[in-house]
Amino acid sequence: MTTLTIKETNPIPLEAEMISPDHFLGKSAAEIAQLKASLGNQIGQLGDFFTINGDGGEEIHLEGDLSRVKHIGEAMTQGRIVIHSDVGMHLGARMRGGEIRVHGNAGDWVGAEMHGGFIHIHGNAGHGLGGAYRGSPKGMNRGLIVVDGSTRNETGAFMRRGLIVVLGDVGDFAGSFMLAG
Repeated sequence: MTTLTIKETNPIPLEAEMISPDHFLGKSAAEIAQLKASLGNQIGQLGDFFTINGDGGEEIHLEGDLSRVKHIGEAMTQGRIVIHSDVGMHLGARMRGGEIRVHGNAGDWVGAEMHGGFIHIHGNAGHGLGGAYRGSPKGMNRGLIVVDGSTRNETGAFMRRGLIVVLGDVGDFAGSFMLAG
């Protein structure tokens, strides 16, 4: 298991698509710390932004305020990510397998265009949950997303397959242009 604790919250979004079991597997904490991350238009290393403990196993735990951290678990195919706070946009976007659990709220585009896997938000989620990105004809195609709270607009827009369960309220245009699921 690998644990990442954010060092400080920055108003500039941190793009961290490398936070995924696919990128961590088999790496030491020192190797994980050297993976690239973008803070605005500056490229840095993951170790510049997070304290990293553990080995490169299939399970990743994230702690601290991650509300400005984007793309966690993007395109992941395996393993498990557990987030113990709020998290930013594009969580699990284009995900193909594995599991993501958020003990907090999530930003916009959670599971956008995902093709498999499981995402469970123990809070609220933003706009475009399981939907298609602007200009794309296909949203979520397989997988399962569960939100214990509410979601915003365009939940499941352009969805092709899969299942989205929202226990609270949903915003406008839920399931718009949905073909299946």
